[in-house]
Amino acid sequence: MKRFKKFLEEEEIEIDEASAADLVGDDDSDEEATEYEPRSKGEKKFKDKHKVDTKEHPTADPSVHKGSTKKTTPEGTKKGEKKVVNPIKESIEELNEDVIDTLKKIVKNKQAQSVKFEDGKSTKVDLFTASALIAVYDKVNKQNQEKIKRMANKSSAQFMKVVDVAWKLVK
Repeated sequence: MKRFKKFLEEEEIEIDEASAADLVGDDDSDEEATEYEPRSKGEKKFKDKHKVDTKEHPTADPSVHKGSTKKTTPEGTKKGEKKVVNPIKESIEELNEDVIDTLKKIVKNKQAQSVKFEDGKSTKVDLFTASALIAVYDKVNKQNQEKIKRMANKSSAQFMKVVDVAWKLVK
């Protein structure tokens, strides 16, 4: 079996020995990416259909997104100081949620939660109980849904009665 080198010698093909220094490329530049002109019609159509829209990141250092190794700090801020970009206006509003909405939230989030009643007291309800109550609530007609809602909202004692009825209907 012939070796590749012998095969090339027979064919009289010269092999240039390349040094590692010859294989080093030019320094990277952004010219190719920023000044690129499309060569074919398809590339031109693509370029015409798409435009580049750049926006600065609201909190990150601009050097992170531009590939620079030198960090720059925005004007008016000291190193390590953070600038508030869009202050959030907070307002505290008391939500008047009824018990059924809270139970649906418990089922959706799959996490126990406190349920507040009209008498001001609250009770913690687990996922299993909430899902049973909601299953029964969804299956009854509108009139009975209103009755369940009214009873469940009144007090924890009334809520427990609704829970007992729901357990009997689920089983």
